[in-house]
Amino acid sequence: MTIEELSKQVRKIREEKGLTQYNIWKQGMNFGTVNAIESGKNVNLKNFLKYCEIVGIDVTLEEKKQTDNTFNKYKNKRNMNNSNQQICIGKTTDSFEVLKKLCEEKAKSLLLTMDFSSEPTKSVSFWTSDFPELICIGNFFKEKEGNIHYDLDFSQSTL
Repeated sequence: MTIEELSKQVRKIREEKGLTQYNIWKQGMNFGTVNAIESGKNVNLKNFLKYCEIVGIDVTLEEKKQTDNTFNKYKNKRNMNNSNQQICIGKTTDSFEVLKKLCEEKAKSLLLTMDFSSEPTKSVSFWTSDFPELICIGNFFKEKEGNIHYDLDFSQSTL
């Protein structure tokens, strides 16, 4: 299920209960956050859970029944020679500004350890450590002069 499908589902439940966005606003959630949740755009887990609590929706997490645990696969990739490095940092309860700062600090420290002998660019995914939410993608590259630079792309964040 995509976040957009989930968002439509919670909106439908709210409407079936006869609640308006105004009712949710009166419980302490601003209209922008409610609209973001109901449209599936820039949804953060903390706000989503608060929305569900206000509306009276029970949220239950179940372990996916498969042998391929995707989060552990990301978490265990620690080889800096791999162009698709995964970093787990911060928590979903941290503010986005705190997570950005943590990613920036980690990216600076990665500059000192990266090996570009086999490839000129590397991509690093930054994930929250408590629940797998993508924070950003770090793109690291080495210039012809030998200087190493990086760019953190937060546009693909799932928070």
